[in-house]
Amino acid sequence: MTKKNYQDKNCDLDTLSKDINSWFSNQGYQVQSNKTEGAWVVQAQKTEAWRKAVGASRAFNIVIQGQPNDFFLK
Repeated sequence: MTKKNYQDKNCDLDTLSKDINSWFSNQGYQVQSNKTEGAWVVQAQKTEAWRKAVGASRAFNIVIQGQPNDFFLK
């Protein structure tokens, strides 16, 4: 799992989570998201029947954790 750190970005992490959610949704993924204290999780998955039939139905998990000026994505 790749982890990318961001510092001194002053990023609204709620907005970032919503933007990631929207991007996957616009690409045709079924998206779920959850917020806990200090972390946001976005899960995206394509759910077409053929994907399930051939075993190609995988989910992406994106975790945003930290504070606006010091956070990471993994």
